[in-house]
Amino acid sequence: MATPPKAADRLDVITVGRCSVDLYGQQIGSRLEDVTSFAKSIGGCPSNIAIGTARLGLRSGLITRVGDGSEASAKGLQSGDIILEVAGDKVMAPSDVTKSIDGAKAKGRKAVLLRVKSGDQERFVALTLGKV
Repeated sequence: MATPPKAADRLDVITVGRCSVDLYGQQIGSRLEDVTSFAKSIGGCPSNIAIGTARLGLRSGLITRVGDGSEASAKGLQSGDIILEVAGDKVMAPSDVTKSIDGAKAKGRKAVLLRVKSGDQERFVALTLGKV
């Protein structure tokens, strides 16, 4: 029988589904063919809910998919895993993953170390930044 998670490991909200990047034209009011630059933002309803609830102070998680043939898949990451830390930075919202990866890239790092929870086990996984 599985042991229930400790209170510190429990999430208040878990969303399941798509995570994407939304692009917003910077020339507001212009036709699409006239737009010359875009801003990016994390998107997808489950992602937006996870981020919003984390900003409100809830412990939030997002379960999406790990691509077949990806480095993450080859290292055993799978749907349902929870990323707890990226490069030593605690993850409280999906956007924290992107922020930590971008920060590591800006520092010239070639890889990041993730602390991941799979079921009731925690482990560390190193991922090459060019492949993340």
